[in-house]
Amino acid sequence: MVSVSLMSDVQPNIPAAGQINSRLRIIRPVAWFGYFLGGLGFLLFFTCFKYPFSLGLQEGLTVIAGIGIGLSLQVPMLILQAAMPFKEMAAATASWTLTRSLGGSIGESISISSRQELMGRSQVWRSSLPSSIPA
Repeated sequence: MVSVSLMSDVQPNIPAAGQINSRLRIIRPVAWFGYFLGGLGFLLFFTCFKYPFSLGLQEGLTVIAGIGIGLSLQVPMLILQAAMPFKEMAAATASWTLTRSLGGSIGESISISSRQELMGRSQVWRSSLPSSIPA
């Protein structure tokens, strides 16, 4: 549920960052503000998620992290394309996209494997599973 809510907070902020960049002609402050908000949101995730937490707290922290991620996703691509000559722009864009995709898939696989490892060690999780699966 958190990942769906996070992505619904990220998606509207990607075009918002593009509009801020094109209309106000500022690029780097948008990226730095996005990195700050994303880092603050995930820092608050780790510090505020003690067991009895409300849905409002979870959604509020997700909004902070989602705005930060949304503001910082598109801006590095814009900076990279502005720094490249026109002949090398396609190669630079493809390299950036490949690197971002690999980073996302590696991060997701590490997250899933660590979550499965923690759930495998949990006695509560094991006690809720049936002892035998009927055929």
